[in-house]
Formats: sequence, structure tokens, C-alpha cells
Amino acid sequence: MRRLAGSVLVGVLALAIGAPVLLPRLATPVAADSPVDIRGTWSGIYHANIGDFPNTDVWTDEDFTTGIVSGVANNNTYTLQGTVVGNKLHAIAQTPGYTSTTDSVISADGTMMTGSGTDTNGNTGTFTFLRQTPVPSTPGGPAASVPASSAPAPGGPGVVNPNPAPGCTFGGSGGGPAPVVTSVDSAVVDQIGSQAQDKLESPTGLAVGGGAAGDRLFVANSSSGMLAVIDDRARDPADIHVIARVPVGHYPADVVSSIITGRVFVAVVADCRIAVVDGSAATPSLITS
Repeated sequence: MRRLAGSVLVGVLALAIGAPVLLPRLATPVAADSPVDIRGTWSGIYHANIGDFPNTDVWTDEDFTTGIVSGVANNNTYTLQGTVVGNKLHAIAQTPGYTSTTDSVISADGTMMTGSGTDTNGNTGTFTFLRQTPVPSTPGGPAASVPASSAPAPGGPGVVNPNPAPGCTFGGSGGGPAPVVTSVDSAVVDQIGSQAQDKLESPTGLAVGGGAAGDRLFVANSSSGMLAVIDDRARDPADIHVIARVPVGHYPADVVSSIITGRVFVAVVADCRIAVVDGSAATPSLITS
């Protein structure tokens, strides 16, 4: 994500091949640990252990004395903060309830960023992001930008347009704005998830079913890969609990169920499969995938 000043880079290359006409550009050498200018837009695929996720990072500010940088990611659903030392970037992406930490190295020409990371859910991954905006010609000068009405163009294999699309508020695993409570019902709020055994990790899709009685609620938990089974017969919210957890795969999302057979079908995004769970059994379990 760091950009080497184009003029300095060209000068260095010229010196290496003996082109004296460009030597004046080396009049002010850059220290080895001087921060690379990474301002601009970078896009690529984050290859996590739970699947592949498109990302677009926009670094807007950089202090060339301290190396501190900041910006936003995935259509403003994440804030970015980091520090550049030489051509290395240590960065933190945050959204309410979620943090991802990455370390990367910027290529000598300032167009590629390669690194690895981890997040608050214990997931790990690697990535290669390509610069979508021009490499700044002068460190500390005006940052290259893309008009607000346009999206960065794909920059090569594995690079995609920004995700999510303009106007979308969901930024992928752990993304999106925090829920806004408009009214509070003290009899219901904080019952599911208020106890350790009831915690729901990144709940996504849900369905009601579990046999003729339809007395269970099934919730896909994207970050943990679990399908939570909730007994919904209780009339007192304080008695509603998760009664089972079924491992279904990486990044489960949508869920549907059959009230006739009791089977529950879960779309497992990162595995490109459909998990089939016996939702009516005393102990729900995975039948097939």
C-alpha cells in the first residue's frame, strides 16, 4: 500500500543503469526508513481461512514525518489507521464490533501491496492489493484520487471493483454499521446472546422449522461456521436459549427449512456448498453437504 515517489524511483533506476540525465533527481536522497507515499486507492482479494473477500482500501492522509496514515475501506464501512516505515505498512481496519490487523510490504514501483492479517474472530488470511490510482510523483504532494462518481477499474488478475457496491452498507464479514436502537422493550432486549452459552457470532440468515411443530429457530453464524439451534417454544424471553450448535462449514449465510421433513438447508458461501442439517432430531446434526 505504500507508494514510492515516482521521481525518486526513476532517479534510482537511472543511476543503476547510468543515465546521467536523471541524476539531478537524486539531489535529496530518501532515507531507507522514510515512509512510502501510499495515498490513493488499492483493490484486491483477501484470501481468508473462511473464504475470499474483495476489498478496496482508500488511504487519504499520510504524515511523512511520523509515517501515520489513515483512510476508509469498502465504501466507508471500515476506518483505516496505520503506520508506514519505509515500504512496510502496519494497518488496522475497524467497524463497530470488529477489527482486522494487517502487515504488508509495498513493491519497489509503488503499485503492489502484499501481506497477511488476522481479525477479532481469529480468522487469518493473505492478500495482494494493486494500486488503482496513479503513484504520487512527489511525496507529500497532492494525493491522486478517483472522481467520487466513478469506481476504481480492475487492476489485473484477482482485482475486482469496490465491494460493496455504492449505496450498500454491508462490508462483508464483520462489516456494516452498528445497529441503531429506536425503542427498547425491556422484556426482550439482550435475552439471546446475553449469556455466554447463547452468544451468536455474526448472525446472518435464519429460519423457523424443526418438524411439524416448527418449534425451533435456526441461525447461521458466519464467522464461527456454526448453525445455532434455538428453542422458540418458551414464552418468557429469559428462557429462550441456544440448545445446540452444528458445524456446517466456512461462512454460512442463508438458511431455509422444511416444516414437513425437519431438514434445514444452509448456504455455505466460502465452501460453495449447501449443508443439510437434521433440524428435528433431539440432537441436530449435519446429514450431508
